[in-house]
Parts: sequence; C-alpha cells; structure tokens
Amino acid sequence: MSRNDYVIPAEEDNLRQLNNLPSAHIKLVQKPARQGQPAAIVVSNTSETPALMLHFVARRGDGTRILPTYWSDNYIHLMPGEERTLTYITPDDDSHAMIEVRGFNVPLDEIIAR
Repeated sequence: MSRNDYVIPAEEDNLRQLNNLPSAHIKLVQKPARQGQPAAIVVSNTSETPALMLHFVARRGDGTRILPTYWSDNYIHLMPGEERTLTYITPDDDSHAMIEVRGFNVPLDEIIAR
C-alpha cells in the first residue's frame, strides 16, 4: 500500500499561497532500536498548520551525512496533530546518528538517535 499526498491550489496552477503558510512545529522522538530491526523515529505535527515536504537526513557527530541511509519514507506531509513512524537503516548501524529534518514551512530541527 502506498500513500500519496497532493497540494491542490485554490486557483489552477497557482501555488503562491503556500508562501504565506505559517510555520509548523514538529516533535521528533527516537524509538529504541531492537536487535536486527531498523532504527525508528516518531514524527508528530504539534501545530495548527500542515507541515509540508518533511525531509530527513542522518548525520554523524561531525556533521557529515551518513550515506546511504535507507528510509521507510521521505518528503512527507503531516496534518495538524498527525503522527508517523519512520524507520531507517544506515550502513554502519550508527546508533549515535543525528537526525536532521527540514520542511517547506518547518524550521530546522535535530534529535540524537540513541
């Protein structure tokens, strides 16, 4: 099963209203990794506005990206109050990865994966 989210403008071919979208605030919680299972994070939209185009990156402690990182999903939208669990696999099974999330209307946020 797949999930596809679309942004449909009020006026055809006019997405400029998205530039006025208020900032959304998200919460990230690391789920404990179990042996043989991928690491996971729970992403929640705690604001009253949709969080659009959330993109996740795993980084080492020195800030370099961990590549490749395989995510269960990426570039997601979260509606107000919505919560999603994402899993990820890094080549080093890096249990100290820093997870960076950016979004169209979401300020940069980070958590330390433990």
